[in-house]
Amino acid sequence: ALEAHHALLARIASSQPLGASFHRRLTAHVTERCRERFEIAINWLYLEFIDHAQSRYDKVAISLLGSMRVSLPANDRLWTQLLLQCPRLPPATLEWLRADVADAERLALALATLRDLALKRDGWRAQSLNLLLELCRTEQDTVRTSAIRMVSSQLATVECTREAVLDAAAESLAEALQSDEEGK
Repeated sequence: ALEAHHALLARIASSQPLGASFHRRLTAHVTERCRERFEIAINWLYLEFIDHAQSRYDKVAISLLGSMRVSLPANDRLWTQLLLQCPRLPPATLEWLRADVADAERLALALATLRDLALKRDGWRAQSLNLLLELCRTEQDTVRTSAIRMVSSQLATVECTREAVLDAAAESLAEALQSDEEGK
């Protein structure tokens, strides 16, 4: 009965004009109890993805996902699960993850989310991995150390990411050697 209720709410939301008051109310309803109402969000996003243009889907996804992101605790893996299960990640996703990396409370979850996206969402592998590799070279010690540990222990040995990780490591080594040579 609850699944049917969730599906019905999602269907009603998808049939409403973009930005309708029902959208705002349903977003508020979902974000009140994200864990309990997760399926409403996923159903709604899938219906938007299937039934509407990409621009509308992106607007709904940015509003819904953005609201859920700020309402979830900083270390809640539901955020990662949501990004892994939604049909298409909106362009704002990378901005959110960059912001999360800059927030000490969200850093560990952001890195784990980037790892999971790189390993489980083929379409996001390159973007996620590139951001992780970029973080391995950041000036911020905590972020750099955490990113290096994540990449070296969990991505360097995985077939789908190994080559990119090794190429980035070789490039970093070459830059360090060149810098050392120029310093002499």
